[in-house]
Amino acid sequence: MFFFLICLTGLFFIWFSNKQTIETVSEEKKTTRTSRTDIKIVALGDSLTRGFGDESGVGYVGAVTNSLEASGRQVEKVNLAVNGAKTSDLMKQLDQKEVANQIASANLILMTIGGNDLFRGGEAFSQYKTSQIETIQNEYLKQLGQIYTKIRTLNREAPIYHVALYNPFLEEKEGPAMSETVFSWNAATEKKANEFSKIICVPTYDLMQLNGEDYLASDHFHPNSEGYKWIGNRVSSVIKAGGE
Repeated sequence: MFFFLICLTGLFFIWFSNKQTIETVSEEKKTTRTSRTDIKIVALGDSLTRGFGDESGVGYVGAVTNSLEASGRQVEKVNLAVNGAKTSDLMKQLDQKEVANQIASANLILMTIGGNDLFRGGEAFSQYKTSQIETIQNEYLKQLGQIYTKIRTLNREAPIYHVALYNPFLEEKEGPAMSETVFSWNAATEKKANEFSKIICVPTYDLMQLNGEDYLASDHFHPNSEGYKWIGNRVSSVIKAGGE
């Protein structure tokens, strides 16, 4: 009888130990699943997404990445932006197999496009007539719709954060008129974005309205480090508001 009790006790100890081990492993797997927060950012577009003019080399894409990592996310960043790109250039880039593969595997897409369509490398606003701007904007919107469609064909789920334009020419004679044009351009962009799922336009129009020169690089067109930091903070706040 005594021997039987010892055996029974031993079996109970083995069963209880195994149960604890199983529960511990199960809990570890549960914790691993819960804490797995990997996110892949694919950045597209022009020199603003490339970070041109940022002395620190971080850019707004880097600022967004840093913000996500600070909140505990594990982030992979792929920046495919090209300095000087227009909507027509981005359309061609999306046809490249490697670019398409990167977009297809993204969890989050950042982009700037349209600035080079409108500003044409910083040419004086006085060279444009209203009719010319309307023609440029209509062509831009047509191509933008095709860009959105292509990205959504490649990736139906990843939210797209399209950073809107600001006016870098406030100090110029034509600054107020350009502000009106940029405001209209951004409104048209947002309207186009609303035709698609999970495309969010992030405003930067107010960036240069006050002390704009403090946020511009030496070319008086692209943001400097502080300007990119400001844009990155704005984009990060919108991303967090969306639950990313």
